[in-house]
Amino acid sequence: MRRAIFHPMVVAAALGGGALVLPGCTADSRGVADHPKQDHATTDAVEADRVNANAQDYADRLTGATGHGAMPAGGMPRVHWITTNQTRNDRPAAIRPTPPSTHRPQSAQPGEAAPAEAATADPTPAAQTLALERQELLDLLRGHIRSGNDPAMSKALTAAALSLADPTGELDPALLGPLDRPQRDVVRRYHQLVITLGRQLADGTGTIDSDAIAEQLNHLFGRQLIHIQKVKLCTRVRGYGVYDPIEPESFLAGRENRVIVYVELDHFRSVLGSDGQYEVKLAQQVSLYNEADGLEVWRQPSVQIVDRSRNRRRDFFEVQLIKLPPQLSVGKYRLKVRVTDHHADCIDEASIPIRFVADQALVGRK
Repeated sequence: MRRAIFHPMVVAAALGGGALVLPGCTADSRGVADHPKQDHATTDAVEADRVNANAQDYADRLTGATGHGAMPAGGMPRVHWITTNQTRNDRPAAIRPTPPSTHRPQSAQPGEAAPAEAATADPTPAAQTLALERQELLDLLRGHIRSGNDPAMSKALTAAALSLADPTGELDPALLGPLDRPQRDVVRRYHQLVITLGRQLADGTGTIDSDAIAEQLNHLFGRQLIHIQKVKLCTRVRGYGVYDPIEPESFLAGRENRVIVYVELDHFRSVLGSDGQYEVKLAQQVSLYNEADGLEVWRQPSVQIVDRSRNRRRDFFEVQLIKLPPQLSVGKYRLKVRVTDHHADCIDEASIPIRFVADQALVGRK
């Protein structure tokens, strides 16, 4: 038997019925011919043992010929010989190829992001709530309000506020039951106010009828009484908020002082008359009191003020010319303005400090 010849550039060796792939080695044909062919009746086990033995012998000799150094402890790992009649699944796991992944991500359409992995559905209470219909949600909220521990009035007002989302909803009798009559009236007016506001905001114009809302607020909380917002002594008035004030409010004693009293008003009652015009009906009285003892020393007769307009007034001011008498002595005083709203049957008062001086240099300027 001739020795096997190894060459670094040879890449394969053939042994009857099988193939061993080893880089840089080969064996001449005599390495196979020295083994006579066996009868076909020879068992597969015997043939496999013979082939594996030959393969291991070649592997051992190859290692020594190529100078790869000493073998690790225990020798070179056994070579797994693959015969031509083995299937892919019969191969040892170490050399069996890894099957390609069967997962194929769903392709996205042009311009779309690739779809994310589908998440496991989690029917949480929040997700179930979002899936409910509008009316079911409202019914759940009303039930939660009824079963709550809030005061009866608070529960009724909270339920009435839901009419912003459900204008056709009626007030819950179970929530009105514990209330007295005045409280029930307040809840009903509040309910109607919320409905009116919701409808005006939902009409698509983005505006509300402030007069209608104000009127309902007046019914709900009671009408606000007339209020004197500002009092100023002036030399000239050209319009609402446009005036020339006297500062400081000082006047020369011993002579008549002519001065304009400017008054701004809030919450005055405006009534729509049969002629289609809104009417404001007021009375104004101006008095002067000595600051030292609080006694009244002068009074301007009351004047009646009636204003009619086809539009409801938003701003209102009064202008009255008064003449402070020359008999007033040097000292500190308080000028008091009293306004009566005849339509609302209410009164408000306001006062400002003034003084009379003997030196012209101390007199106020505009």
